[in-house]
Amino acid sequence: MTVFGVFVRLFSHNNFTSKYLRKFGTSTKRASPKCLHDITSAARQNKLSPVIGRDSEIRRCIDILCRRTKNNVILLGEPGVGKTAVVEALAHRIVKGNVPEALADCRILSIDMGCLFAKSPDDNSSIDTKLRNIICDARAFNCILFIDEAHLMVSKSYDWASALKPELANGDIKCIAATTNAEYRRYFVRDKALQRRFQPMYIGEPTQSSTIEILKSLKSCYESFHRVIISDEAIVSAVRLSSRYIKGNGFYLDRFDPDKSIDLLDEACSIVKNRSQLIPESMEVLQNRMRSLRLQGNEHEMESLSYEIQEIESEWREGKIKYEELSLLIKSFYESRREESEALKSGNLENVGMLRFDRIPKLESQLFKFVESNVKYRNYFIVEPIDVANVVSKWTRIPTSSISTSHMDLLNALKSKLISAFSNHSGEIDKLISALYVSSMSDNSIAAIGISGDNEMDKHEIISIITQALSSSSLSIDLSEFGERHSLSKAVGPPPGYVGYEFGGQLTELIKNGAATCITLYNIKKCHPTVKELLCSSIQKGYIKDSRGEVISLSNTCIIFSVRHTGELSDFNAVINEVIEISGRTSTCTIGKAIDAYCKKVENHSGIAVKVDGAVVDYIAETDSHLLLARLKKFISRAILGPGSAHSAAVGEFVVGVSGDEYTIVSPA
Repeated sequence: MTVFGVFVRLFSHNNFTSKYLRKFGTSTKRASPKCLHDITSAARQNKLSPVIGRDSEIRRCIDILCRRTKNNVILLGEPGVGKTAVVEALAHRIVKGNVPEALADCRILSIDMGCLFAKSPDDNSSIDTKLRNIICDARAFNCILFIDEAHLMVSKSYDWASALKPELANGDIKCIAATTNAEYRRYFVRDKALQRRFQPMYIGEPTQSSTIEILKSLKSCYESFHRVIISDEAIVSAVRLSSRYIKGNGFYLDRFDPDKSIDLLDEACSIVKNRSQLIPESMEVLQNRMRSLRLQGNEHEMESLSYEIQEIESEWREGKIKYEELSLLIKSFYESRREESEALKSGNLENVGMLRFDRIPKLESQLFKFVESNVKYRNYFIVEPIDVANVVSKWTRIPTSSISTSHMDLLNALKSKLISAFSNHSGEIDKLISALYVSSMSDNSIAAIGISGDNEMDKHEIISIITQALSSSSLSIDLSEFGERHSLSKAVGPPPGYVGYEFGGQLTELIKNGAATCITLYNIKKCHPTVKELLCSSIQKGYIKDSRGEVISLSNTCIIFSVRHTGELSDFNAVINEVIEISGRTSTCTIGKAIDAYCKKVENHSGIAVKVDGAVVDYIAETDSHLLLARLKKFISRAILGPGSAHSAAVGEFVVGVSGDEYTIVSPA
């Protein structure tokens, strides 16, 4: 260390020395330690993303940092709401000079926790030595320390928060910390001395309109990186779909804006970019089919498949060429904008004028003409709402058609499908669709529907159609498993200190890990009253909480109660939107679907093709469907699949008919 460096270390507390260093800019010449990252330097070099909004939070942060003592702020908020963005916005303001005199010469240094606690052969310094050097540098060179994941200050084996407390109390150094609400309660609140040295400031989730503005400000960053064009509709779609569908329905969906909307848009850009760089999925499927046919020696089908593959490949290669052409235009456009910004900073007004009024407008015109003349290939270089919907579908396992279609159109399609299959229940179906529409207008968008009646086959088919229309993943829960007095602990998990606490509850884990938007509950009458109360309160609140305090959102969920009698739902009258009655004979459509499913299962299992004559379906529908359907399955298994059956060695397709009250095999004879 130089003599001047020792002088600085010894007299850094002296006001005159600090003013002297600031005056002559010594802080800008001295290199920061390895475990410090200069955020203001990154802002000066335009390496940080632009920050939109958060003006009130930034102003309050500045006010706290300008205090005489305890001039430290801790930013509290859920992961992804933009705590670090507030610090980056402050760095932008310092670079632009839009801060009070007390912060004019400050640098914001972010502490790298991994480097601080790491032991490397190149650096033999202890944690204590590293920390004292950081404190000394912050005091001497008028720095603001930024500590992300601040709960690590007290959760690590080395309690380095104790070394910071004296400096934080008397205002010698300024500090900004950031952590989540849960970690703050867990670590900071129990250390009262540390807690009172930081002024808490809550960073909430931005509104949808604010998130849209944030994404628009980041649009150029992602267009420049992915070399694609992001439509404004895709930005709006990303925000609205993330707000509707990504609300903590599973452990990987517990996300917050603007982080989740940014990630959605980023992945959609990646998909569009890779569309030109990877062979199409449909082409891969056909190529795999071609290999299979080649092994079978099926030349005729191979020829038709080969023609399809050539068509897809030709279009893909043309789209790839178009993307590469546009990529060069986008690269030139954003490089020109970067040059304009640098020329403006350096004061080269001639270059600024040439770029702003000549080159950039020409590139914009070329981009516009390119897009207009290549509409056929726009899916190779333009990010549109359908691309965002595809990403949401992959995250949530909800069909893209359900996400991209308006809710009213979705319900109309569901209504048409149900009425075509169950025309005898049209009145109940109208009530069902009306209840689903009304529930979608509520804050939580939770639909609680009761389906009662003794026609189990029709009930099961209606539930199946609803599930397929609203979700690609459904969850069925048998509540008879929660019939004992201790079932509440089984459902949400045992209290802290008991065996199994860390694994959570069976019911809550099913809902959380299933990430389903359709949940069907059976055997409600066998459920214990405490579990019924839990379900009622969860539907009213819009979420269910387990014993560990984890919250599982039920937003955009359809909960179906399947019962034999309406009286079984008396405990749920306050939360159920509508109860529909499904009784009478099973519909011909339902019986036909059940028989087709069984025949397909037989063919997959044994390789024997079986079909059932339409007269058999009508015969079963006119009488006791459950018993006759069971008899039909037994007949097929004995007469066709049985080892000693007369038809077990026959070749061809078996057709089962009915003669009188007996099933017969029509063909082969």
